[in-house]
Amino acid sequence: MLRKAGMALCYFMIVALGKSQQVEWSYSGDTSLYFSTLYWPNLRPDGGYLASLQNSPTANTDSSYVLIFSEEGDAELFPTWTLPPWIIFRYGILVDPLQERYHFLAAPYDSSSNPQGTYLVTTDLDLDQISTTLHPNPPNTRADIGDFIGLQNGDVVTVMGLRYSQTGTPTSMIFQRFSSDGLLLNSRMYENGLFLPHQMVETDEGFMVLFIAESGLGPYGGPKVLRFDTDFNYVDGFGLPDISGNGPVPGQDSIPKDKGIVALPDGGCLVSGEYFGFFTTNSYPVLLKYAQDGTLLDTLSGASRIGPQGNFGGASVFLGLKPLADGNFLWVYEEVQNTSVQSVNHFVTVDADLNILRHSILYGADDTTHVTLNGVAPTLDGGFFVTGLHFYGPNYNAWAAKLSGSSISVQEHSRSPLALFPNPGVTCTVVLPSEKAQNAVLTLSDAQGRAIQRTTFFGERATIDGSSLASGIYLYRVTNKEGSLLGSGKWVRE
Repeated sequence: MLRKAGMALCYFMIVALGKSQQVEWSYSGDTSLYFSTLYWPNLRPDGGYLASLQNSPTANTDSSYVLIFSEEGDAELFPTWTLPPWIIFRYGILVDPLQERYHFLAAPYDSSSNPQGTYLVTTDLDLDQISTTLHPNPPNTRADIGDFIGLQNGDVVTVMGLRYSQTGTPTSMIFQRFSSDGLLLNSRMYENGLFLPHQMVETDEGFMVLFIAESGLGPYGGPKVLRFDTDFNYVDGFGLPDISGNGPVPGQDSIPKDKGIVALPDGGCLVSGEYFGFFTTNSYPVLLKYAQDGTLLDTLSGASRIGPQGNFGGASVFLGLKPLADGNFLWVYEEVQNTSVQSVNHFVTVDADLNILRHSILYGADDTTHVTLNGVAPTLDGGFFVTGLHFYGPNYNAWAAKLSGSSISVQEHSRSPLALFPNPGVTCTVVLPSEKAQNAVLTLSDAQGRAIQRTTFFGERATIDGSSLASGIYLYRVTNKEGSLLGSGKWVRE
């Protein structure tokens, strides 16, 4: 493997609640990775960080790498595995902390640079291959765009748009479910539409998918949210509203561009997007809250709650909407700037009612430094691991950084339950007063904020058995039957 220095001179700062805080470390690819872009950022279960890295086809290097960072920012750059020519498909990495594995979705290419299907590559935490399974595309098709997620039971689910020619738009869509060892368990094809799935999230009923799909499934409109059951049967959906909150109509140009989605405990969802090219050449970010039936409940624009017309001046980060382990949500957006000027990236923590709990800003230090973020992973200390592109004049390359936590800790943002014990331990028990414990739910999440166990209270207590979990730090939250947060914090599995 190649080894790169991970520490770089920090030209950026965070301002959180009026206080300046330095970037703890940053990484920038060297000249051999001149055209590189960083995609999905993740936390390693045993500490540190990792991200997939993809080079432009014009770069004189292998197409894809994986970067592992220590907690101090030292980086190890892993070349591609022994496979035919391929790239890490779109975002690239799933972390399975329970089985101590990584999953990569890779796209193999033929001699004409046409993708031939998908590889599901499973590795251990040292990136040594456990299994590699090739799943060809349906005849005469190529995968265009999609997403994949890991389920609580270890299965992997993918959704991709398929095109039947090299130049046409995707007119089909395919769902696939794989076991953790790469065995295809289930698939479902949808034909005769325009299918550009952006992001998929798991729900209690199945899956929600954020689409650009003007024809085919669901109501009329470009960006829309569609629901599917666990067997990938279409259930229902709704389109995103225009700038005035009205439903889409033919010829409309004021519908927000879709950026990200998270599921709410009550069956609704939050959707991030951006309005652009309407009254101005700039764009501005928006965060929309929907009920389960698709009713628009609330809107947050920029860094404050305002009306539909909003403040033109920002764009949502591509992977900048994340659920947090305490039941709140992180929304990240960038003010639109020319690439030759100082960048401004906003990190906004909101609750399920879109109340702002925290607002931090990452500034470039001078007029020649600009950072465009592709994604963010919240860290356990209240900070962020971010990946994207670093522009300096006409040049750019991959960039990653660990941003300091807020001066207000995660624990201070949450409310502690009456008792949690033992901590550390192999099992954990939460005790609440009886009037609060009725119908309450205890949820345990991993470092990525994904729920891995959930149990209801029996009397005043709820207990989670962690005997099958790997040692490390987990996050818990307690909610009542309405989904309101009663308490949250960290639990250490011995």
